[in-house]
Amino acid sequence: MPWWGWVSLIATVIGIAWAINTWILPRLRGKPIKLRRRISGIEDDLGRIIEYLGDLPLAAPEIRYPFLEAQTLETQNKYPEAIKRYETCFQAEANASQRAALHILIGNCYLQLSALEKAERHYKEAEAAATQANDNEGLAAALGNTGLVYQIRGELDEAFELYEHVLKIERAIDRRWGEANALGNIGNIYLRQWELDKALDCHQQALKIDKQISYREGEAQDLGNIGNVYQTKGELDKALQHLEQALKIFEEIGAKIEIDKTNRNIQQIRESKGQEDVHKP
Repeated sequence: MPWWGWVSLIATVIGIAWAINTWILPRLRGKPIKLRRRISGIEDDLGRIIEYLGDLPLAAPEIRYPFLEAQTLETQNKYPEAIKRYETCFQAEANASQRAALHILIGNCYLQLSALEKAERHYKEAEAAATQANDNEGLAAALGNTGLVYQIRGELDEAFELYEHVLKIERAIDRRWGEANALGNIGNIYLRQWELDKALDCHQQALKIDKQISYREGEAQDLGNIGNVYQTKGELDKALQHLEQALKIFEEIGAKIEIDKTNRNIQQIRESKGQEDVHKP
């Protein structure tokens, strides 16, 4: 092989190793992607998209290589291009569990593009494939992400029902980060329904789990969610306390987007407290 061939081969191997280490392995460890919006003046998590890869990183080359290319495109926010590469994988002999994972990944890209109907369609395909494969992890991801679609549409009862189903699955398979994630999503529904004590209870349960499994990012997110509930309740000192704890963790792990979001929420609370103090007798 000529020298430039070896250079190309080495570059390809390095690229794949980078994708696995920086993009795929964190997802395999269960780090969901977050959707956000502003409600009632609070910038919070709309929900957490569950990434499910199944055994795609170990699949046959005709599946694994386009999958890895699609993952890299996702890191660049090139979702339409990523979708096309994921769809290429269906041309090979993918098993039911792999089809479930691919449909979830495609659905997640469409969700990031706010194409809700297409996202839902792929999540439904994933649900059917995961059921066929008796793949409970894939099923939980498909159902949970379908719940996010319903939540975005404002169909809170339907979303709540799916999140509860997911919580039962996660507890049955003893996937603790998944249990915490489902509790967080349920807590977000309660917040939007102004059942604030129930929302607080869910986020506190999630916090306890994330502390037990040493999932620092999840712990910070839970603290932020608890702070949002207290802010909605008007208990600004408690809100500030929890958001400052969340900020400290986000700074420790270098989560820049979360640092910026949390700082904005903290600033808003401090401004509200200042106005409150002005009007005190």
